[in-house]
Amino acid sequence: MTHKFKEIAAHFRDLVLIFQLLLVWLRLSKGLSRRSLRTVAAVFRVVLGLVGLIVTLASRASVPPLNAQVPLHENTLYTQLGLEPSIERRSCCPACYTSYSISNAPPKCTHCVTPGAQPCNESLDTLRHRRRQGPVKVSRAFYSTQDFEAWLTHFLGRPEVEKLLEQSWNHVPSHDTMYGLWDSPAWTGFQNGWTSGRHHLTFSIYIDWFNPYGNKIGGKVVSCGAIMLVCMNIPPEHRFRLGNMFFAGMTPPPYSPNVAAINELTEPIIRQLLMFWPGKVIPTFQHPNGVLVGVAILPVLADLPALRKLCGYLSFSATYFCTWCRCRQSDLERLDLENWEL
Repeated sequence: MTHKFKEIAAHFRDLVLIFQLLLVWLRLSKGLSRRSLRTVAAVFRVVLGLVGLIVTLASRASVPPLNAQVPLHENTLYTQLGLEPSIERRSCCPACYTSYSISNAPPKCTHCVTPGAQPCNESLDTLRHRRRQGPVKVSRAFYSTQDFEAWLTHFLGRPEVEKLLEQSWNHVPSHDTMYGLWDSPAWTGFQNGWTSGRHHLTFSIYIDWFNPYGNKIGGKVVSCGAIMLVCMNIPPEHRFRLGNMFFAGMTPPPYSPNVAAINELTEPIIRQLLMFWPGKVIPTFQHPNGVLVGVAILPVLADLPALRKLCGYLSFSATYFCTWCRCRQSDLERLDLENWEL
C-alpha cells in the first residue's frame, strides 16, 4: 500500500502542476485578470483538497495527507514554476537617469555629466501616503534590468536552441548573393571569423521609445523605452520570437533620455555583457557541466533618433549630419554623388 500511495502522490503532484500551468496560460495567453486568477486558483485549491481527502480516506493506512496547494498570487506562481526572471531594481534619477541602489540611494542625485560640472541635485525621493503606514518615503523613479547570465542559462538550457545555433556556426557564406546577415562581410569578417566559433553568440541591440497611453495627438505626451537584445545566431524565422529575445530593461517615463543620459541606462547592460567578451562558463542542454560562451554586440536596430543617441552620432541638424559621408548641412541639396567623400 505504501508503494502504491507513493505512485498516487506522484500523480497528485502532476495534477497540481497541471493546474499551475493552466493558471499561467489563462493569465498570459487569455488575459485573465489578477482578481479572477485568484478566484480560479481558490477553486483549484478546493478541488485538490477534495482529491487529497478522498485519497487519504481510501488508502486505509496511516499516510501523510496530500495537501499541496496552488498559489493564489501571480508572482508566487511564477516563482514556484521557475518562470520569474531575475530582475535588478534600482532607484533612478528622473532628470539624468543615473541609477542607485535602493538601500543606499542619497536624498539627491550626485551625478556630474563631466568632471568639472555641477552635481545634478535632483531629488530622488518623494512622500506617498499609505492607508496603514501613513506618509512613506519612496523613490520617484525606478530603473529595472534583467540579469543576462540567468537569462542566457535559461536560453541555452532549452533543447532546441543549440540545434538552431549550429546553423550559423556551420554556415558557408555565399560569395555571389547575400541572402541574409550570415552572408554579409560584417558578419564573416568580424574579429577574424569570431562568429563561426563554437558558442560565440552575436546579439543585436534594439532601443526605441513609445507612449504607453497610445499615440494620441491631444493626449498625454509620455515616453518610456524598451532595450532588447536579439540573438543573431539563430535563423530569422526564430530570431524575433518572444522566448528568444532578451528584455534588457525599460527606461522610466515620462521623458526619453538625451544623448548623455542614455549612457546611464545602457551602462548596467553593457557591464554585464563585457564579462562575456572573453568567455564565461555557462551550462547548456548539450553541455550540462558548462561550456565557455562568448558574447558580442554587432548590429544596432533603431530608428535614426535612437541610433544617434545610442551610438553617439551627430543630430540631423549638425554640420556633419550624415554617418556615412562628409557632406555638410549647407551642401544638403548637392546631387553630384561622384564628389561625395565617404
